[in-house]
Amino acid sequence: MAMIFRKNVSGSWCATRLPLCEADRFGGIGSQLIEFVAQGRRRAALLVRDGVAAFVNGEQVIGGLRVLANQDEIYSPPERFWFSTEERAQIERLENPEGRAVRCALCRDEIAVGEEFVKCPRCARRFHQSSGPGADTRRCFTYKETCVCDHPTTLSGEFAWTPDNED
Repeated sequence: MAMIFRKNVSGSWCATRLPLCEADRFGGIGSQLIEFVAQGRRRAALLVRDGVAAFVNGEQVIGGLRVLANQDEIYSPPERFWFSTEERAQIERLENPEGRAVRCALCRDEIAVGEEFVKCPRCARRFHQSSGPGADTRRCFTYKETCVCDHPTTLSGEFAWTPDNED
């Protein structure tokens, strides 16, 4: 799910989710952010009205259109935004209508239908991850600090990347 980070009145960055196919008009800068699907993947583009100066990662948007990538900086004087495609990991219950065996990427045991698991937002590998206490609790996703793809394995709900890292 795409997000835009904006500074709030206290100067902190806050994220705003952008639902698919819903345009977000940036406050007063004459630009719109739209999401679309290309080759089965969600993408986002910045549309800039004629006569408006807008820059992505320091390069001026020419022709009024720029397809965005994760962690792109958008600047249109005097406002600055950051675009992110980061998704946060969350615990789910396995539904397996195909009936194929689904194996945990860490322990390699099967994840049973109805069992809790986490799918890494970056690489889509699946891991056991129980939410409650108990002797049969499995926490394969959070066993290490990062997945094999280097995505953080935190379930805190915090973003792994924020514009604070760029300031």
